[in-house]
This record gives sequence, structure tokens and C-alpha cells, in this order.
Amino acid sequence: DDVVRLLDAKTGKEIRQFFGCKDEVLAVAFSDDGSRVAAVSQHDGIARMWDVSSSRQLRIFGTTTEFNRAFLAISPNGSLLALANRSGNVLLWELDHDRPARRLSANQTMTNSFAFSPDGNLFAIGSLLDIQLWDIPSGRLVCKFSSGPTHLDQYRNVAFCPDGRILACGANDGTVRLWEIPEAVRRSPPVVDDGVTDEMTIEASEEDK
Repeated sequence: DDVVRLLDAKTGKEIRQFFGCKDEVLAVAFSDDGSRVAAVSQHDGIARMWDVSSSRQLRIFGTTTEFNRAFLAISPNGSLLALANRSGNVLLWELDHDRPARRLSANQTMTNSFAFSPDGNLFAIGSLLDIQLWDIPSGRLVCKFSSGPTHLDQYRNVAFCPDGRILACGANDGTVRLWEIPEAVRRSPPVVDDGVTDEMTIEASEEDK
């Protein structure tokens, strides 16, 4: 279906429709304040955003087949829209100025999921081999979580807990793992003397596995 539908959570009644997608809708995301909704469709790979109260289409993001991954996210403060392109990299789009803000070059063949931290400063990407944690203000990769070289888990879902201290991920082996985000990463990206981010790699313990 190429229509985004808004339903009443209590009654299940359809209360609004959003038009413009040219093919099956893969993913939908609300802004935290509920004023905007975004969606990406399957074959044209274009993301769109609407005003919820009026159903008016506000913006179109990308070109044909650019964003054909089945997920997208809006930052907690509503300033950024995250989209994954065909190469697996993630584009953060600055909504207030309608322009790309950052491209997170994950250097991986597949981005499976992503999520903003509750304060909007960190961005987690679940991939084929690990989970990458990016500092949004600097655009730097600051931390990686993995199960070690002998565990090739595909991380399909990532989510932050409400206080931003724990990152949960679901893997294709049927497990859900919880990772504690180092305080140094949560407060500010760790930096060495030459000004380059000191990237951390954190592996699961045998008990976690």
C-alpha cells in the first residue's frame, strides 16, 4: 500500500491519510511532539514528511532509489531525520534548514537498524558485525559493541533505555543483549591529545554471550 494511515489507538478507527508515496511504504516515524510524520517507500526510495494536523506534505528527501532501507528516525528534538542509503551509510538531514547535516560513513555492507539517544547526542547503528555509536555534534565514531570475532551476529534492532545509559540490541541468534554505555561517551566523546577521537571497542563477556 502506498498510503500512510493514522489510526486512533483506542478505537482503531482511521482518522487521517497521507499521500505521496509511489510504492509500498517500508517505514514510518513520528516526531516526539507528534506534529510531523515521515515515511520511506520501497522502490522509489524517497522519504517524505507530512504535517499531521493538516495532512500536508512538507518535504521530500533524496532522489530515486536513494533511501530504500526499511527504517528511518526523527531525533528527539525534531531537528534531524535519519535515513539509510543503498550503500549502508546513514544520512542525517537537518530539518529546520532542509539540507544534509552529516553522513555517517559506517563502512559496512548493511545497516540493519539505528536509533537516537534520548538526549539526541548519540546515534547507534546496528550492522552485520557490530553496533556503532556515533557522536552527532562531532560526526565521529566513538564506540563499538560486539560479541567478539568468534560470534558473527547480525544486529537487527537497537534501542536506548529512557535515561540513555543502556543500549539494547536484538541479534539474529534470537538473543537480546544489553550494553552499558561508558560515562565518558555519554558525557562527551573521548578525545586524545592530538584531537582525534579515541574510539572504544567493547566486547561482550562470556557471561553476556
